[in-house]
Amino acid sequence: MRAVQRNPISMNNISLQNGPGGKSSLARAVATKSALGKNVSHARRNFRLGVISGTMGGASNDFLHPELILAGFVYVLTGSTFAVAVVSVLNKAGIMIPQLVVGNMVESFSRRRPAYVIAAVVRLGSAAMMVASMAMLARFNGPVSLALFCSAVFFHAASKGSLGILNNDMIGRLIPPHRVGALLGARKLLGGMMAILAGAAVIQPILSAVVFPYDYLILMIIGTLILIAEMTAWCLCREQPGHRSKRRTSLPDAVRRGVEWIKTDWNYRCYMWIRISFRFSYVGLAFFIPYGTESLGYGVGACGLAVLGGILVAVRKISELTASPFWARIADTRGHRAALIGSSALTLTAPVIALTAARMPVLFELDVPGFAYPVNLPLVVFLLALACLGAGFSGMIIAGQQFLITSAPAEHRPSYMAFINTLITPLTFLPLAGAALAGALGMNVLFMLVAAGASIGVFAAIRMRKPADAVG
Repeated sequence: MRAVQRNPISMNNISLQNGPGGKSSLARAVATKSALGKNVSHARRNFRLGVISGTMGGASNDFLHPELILAGFVYVLTGSTFAVAVVSVLNKAGIMIPQLVVGNMVESFSRRRPAYVIAAVVRLGSAAMMVASMAMLARFNGPVSLALFCSAVFFHAASKGSLGILNNDMIGRLIPPHRVGALLGARKLLGGMMAILAGAAVIQPILSAVVFPYDYLILMIIGTLILIAEMTAWCLCREQPGHRSKRRTSLPDAVRRGVEWIKTDWNYRCYMWIRISFRFSYVGLAFFIPYGTESLGYGVGACGLAVLGGILVAVRKISELTASPFWARIADTRGHRAALIGSSALTLTAPVIALTAARMPVLFELDVPGFAYPVNLPLVVFLLALACLGAGFSGMIIAGQQFLITSAPAEHRPSYMAFINTLITPLTFLPLAGAALAGALGMNVLFMLVAAGASIGVFAAIRMRKPADAVG
């Protein structure tokens, strides 16, 4: 007990020691009661609503996707790759920037659900604002309309980031610690399956058959309707008053507290390096298509690039979906450390395998019905690399969220999660540096550096302490 008192995040570490550590059911029940308080009685209902909400969210994300839908819309109108880049940057910055502000603001609330309801209404308003700005830009294509559209993109992303930090905080307050991985895995699996079905049955037919700009407007409206279902499901959860900060702190205080966590919380500091490593691995994902074109000769020409892109998206989604139940099980039974070690190792393996693909001999060539290219050994190895990356990303997301949700001090969970996101915000611009580096030194050098960055994550995950060892 003395060791627990020395640990500033002891309450939730108790739940980890008795959940993923595999202790007795009695100890697990005590840990769950300690983490959830009176919300224990609603745990089953809240778990089901959380799965429903996450499943609907997986589908709505594809209809409202900034890189696939919003960027595609603005590119058709302007023909500018710079405008596409601006949309991507505004989206990423918008999601990250408000999280620490919102997280710090709600920490003194005894219940988070009312704040989530307000944020959901704001999110719905931002979606309506996005549809209106798209309609205006389609009719009056000029600087003013484009500026309004960009403002809507940022506001839309900011509302998403604010809602996301509240959603994750509520998971920690409403879901038993030993079931958090199962919840995240189920949401990712079912949401991803629904997204694939929606893409094949709805998104692609609408983009192919409906005249621009009505095709994109219809997709946004459908996405907003699914978003309403997603938010409504989670608004129906039942929440009793729980842990809260004793006093409202200022934003500078929240920043100082985050810096102190980086200094004193060993696992939090290790996870920071894992997130940095994740951003390097994401650079590799962004350049998989150029690498396949330049190093392997696939996807030559606009039509070929589109086909290659479709193949890579399918491989990535399938690998993420099939891996998510596995990582959820590992995170719940063996803990976040084991899942982060395994998933980080896969993200390191991916660029290494991709580098070897171009050096593989063409031992065979098979014509597969419905496949655009002859299947040979280099292509198999290349797709294997992407499958490893997709599976690794799935594990890092599930285990990373589980770590933040279950390891944070209950009264400061929102800012504990948000500070990491705020800290690594500048790294969202790494793909721009990657593009410059690839142009100067070539794709092989870029992928070598991606592998070096990914190795940081493996080392940091290994250095993480098990919950029992993290105490004190």
